[in-house]
Amino acid sequence: MFRVCQQAQAQDEPAAYEVLANQANFWNPHADKPASIFVNMAYIRQEPSSRSQLIDSLAIGTPITFLDAEAINPTLIRGMLLPWQRIRYHKNNQAKEGYIWIGSVSLDQQKDEQSGLTFMHGFAWASVQDENNYYWVEAKVLDKQNQLLNSKGFAYFPSDQSYTTMELHNNRGLLHSKNILEIFFSGEACGISTETFTLSWNGSQLYELPKTMGVSDAGIFYYGEELKYSKQKVEGKQLIFKDIIQGEVIDETAEEPKYKETKKQERYTWDGQKYQLL
Repeated sequence: MFRVCQQAQAQDEPAAYEVLANQANFWNPHADKPASIFVNMAYIRQEPSSRSQLIDSLAIGTPITFLDAEAINPTLIRGMLLPWQRIRYHKNNQAKEGYIWIGSVSLDQQKDEQSGLTFMHGFAWASVQDENNYYWVEAKVLDKQNQLLNSKGFAYFPSDQSYTTMELHNNRGLLHSKNILEIFFSGEACGISTETFTLSWNGSQLYELPKTMGVSDAGIFYYGEELKYSKQKVEGKQLIFKDIIQGEVIDETAEEPKYKETKKQERYTWDGQKYQLL
């Protein structure tokens, strides 16, 4: 569904833009939702178009607020067909408004109150290759002045997921690590898998840990993977266990379904920078 949004006509600009009603995307913008600039420099436009007058630029980490949920004028940039959103931000002690292409905004972020660092993730670009479409996701770490300290990228192949979140933890016993960062891609309905990308932050660099996933369909089956950081070592390297559990219902007609469970475990070594499957 869409409606037409009337706008003041500028040079080489149309008099109206397509507005998608209740357009779902991984940002899930809504009125008064806070977010931050994800790219090094984001451009704010007078109208929802890359051809519109440039009215401002905002550096990475700058806080913004979505003013509504209207997704306007989807535009293909960096391989991603994404809309423009109306935002409010503060600059030079003044509240200002404008339009931003939503691909310039972080998907989620967390602040470590102890160090003052900000952890965020977003889409850098998308690759469209027949059935192998994927987003290149980047996790970034900013200091107290919103200066980029480090980033780490990885490929995310979407299926039916509809939202993404981030959680920041202590090191959970992982050696050579200050924080564990988990990035989730998930969905609302049963049968949609949750994919978890886990990163270690050692104070200066982000490093990948084994990916995990989980999925369930109520009363039919479930599958889950969980990382555990062991105190055991092999040749001086820490052991990481990935516990895998799968359950399948035995009798679907039973009032309280019983499941046949199978469990297995994968083992990895960790040297502080990379993991290796044993």
